[in-house]
Formats: sequence, structure tokens, C-alpha cells
Amino acid sequence: MSYQGASFDFAVRRTEEFSNTITARDKVVKDHHEAMDCRNCEEYLCAGIESYHWIMRADESIHSALYDGEIEADSEAFTKLQELLLMWLDACRATKVWAEENVTKGYDVDNLDEFRVCLKEVEAIVKSFTEEPILTDPMRELRDQAIQEHKDGKTVEFISEEE
Repeated sequence: MSYQGASFDFAVRRTEEFSNTITARDKVVKDHHEAMDCRNCEEYLCAGIESYHWIMRADESIHSALYDGEIEADSEAFTKLQELLLMWLDACRATKVWAEENVTKGYDVDNLDEFRVCLKEVEAIVKSFTEEPILTDPMRELRDQAIQEHKDGKTVEFISEEE
């Protein structure tokens, strides 16, 4: 004799689902770990972007101090800034690979586009460390003259027509 009823049918379905879930558990756990890895990568990209912006603020501050005559062009501050950029770039090499692995897995990695822009800018800055100096002696004289005129208050603020 076979019993047919809604609660029995529901019990059969739930037990079969539960049984199948146990066999699918490994896939669920793997998918969860991959998704969390992507989320961790996104957070790390955010931290890298924030660090980049702090380095750029420091760069602006150092150049402002140079223009105001508070430091010399060969200041230790510029050396430290270069060290920070190199440290940032070194950390980004593994981060870039990590992000690309998540893209390959099919994830849409938040902050990746902005991170790539920051990375490209830092790579260009670091590349300039090893290139031949662009400034010729007459250009250096003009630069130094412009800095001195700025210190002496002989320059005016430029306002573009777009503003």
C-alpha cells in the first residue's frame, strides 16, 4: 500500500534535495571561496587606490614646499617619494595578477579600471626615474627663474577661459 499525500511528497522532495546538496557541497564551497577571493581582491584594489592618492597628495605637498622655498630640489623628501612609488608598484604586480585571475573566472572586479589608471600613472612616473633628464641647462634656468618669481610674488594665477 502506497501513501500519497502532500506532506509525504514534500518530505520526499526535501530529502532528495538534501541528499543532492551533500554531493554538491564541494562545488558550493568552492564557488563561495572564489567569490570571497574576488571580494578580498576588490578590497585590496581599494586600499591600493587609496594609497596611490595619498602618495599623490604627498607629491603635491613636496612640490609646493619646493616652490615655496622650504626644501631644495635634491631634498630627501623626493628620495622618500620615489621609494614609496617603487614600494607601491611592487605590491601592485601581484595585485594585478590576482585581479586578472578573478576576471578570467568570470567576475566583474570592482575598482579594477581605476586601479589600472593608477598603475599606469605610477609606471610612467617610475620610468621617468631611469630616463635621461629631460631638462636642458637653459630649461633648468627657466624653471629656477619661474620658481624664484613665484617665491617673490611676481607671478599671477592662471585662470583658463573654460572656468
